[in-house]
Amino acid sequence: MCAPAAWFAAEEVVDERTHEFVATVAAAAASWTFTDLVPGDTSSTLGPPGAGAREVAVHVRVPGLTTERRFLQVFYDPDVGGLPTLTSRWGSGPAELTGYEDCCGPPDEDTDLWVSGVEATAEQCGRWAAAWLERQLCRPVVRREWDAPATGWSTLIPRRRPGSPALVEWTVGDPEGALDLRGEIPWDWLRRQPPTREVRER
Repeated sequence: MCAPAAWFAAEEVVDERTHEFVATVAAAAASWTFTDLVPGDTSSTLGPPGAGAREVAVHVRVPGLTTERRFLQVFYDPDVGGLPTLTSRWGSGPAELTGYEDCCGPPDEDTDLWVSGVEATAEQCGRWAAAWLERQLCRPVVRREWDAPATGWSTLIPRRRPGSPALVEWTVGDPEGALDLRGEIPWDWLRRQPPTREVRER
């Protein structure tokens, strides 16, 4: 009989604080009530490369999303100048381990988890991380699609995928914010029009 899958299964963790952080997040996840989330949607990785074995990232692949940015990620380092740090973001996959500001800019004080310069145990950091992950999983995600106009100058622009939406936007709600935007060319003016379709993905 196979053992049940573990939440946030990880490669070997050698730092005791990092181990305690991941264990705390995993324990909290085991009590979540999301019916579409399974342990296989979660993982943890050491990194980024060169940071030493103490730093770890925990990831949740959010079920039901069609955007590439469907991973929730929290990065934990137990010792930055003697104090822990936590950063969070919506990312494109577990292998994406660059610093937060390298890809996302400054943190959003309304939605992002950002801990620095305070004394906190690994267990407390784990509780903060788990609470942020759970909060994000509760937020609605909506996909809006705009088809290309049938008339006007835009019909002269060659398209690589005829028949596909000209613009697709994902937003995450409560509070609402942009999650992802895809289009063959800049269609910013389309966003000022009502979307052709609107689908709640989560």
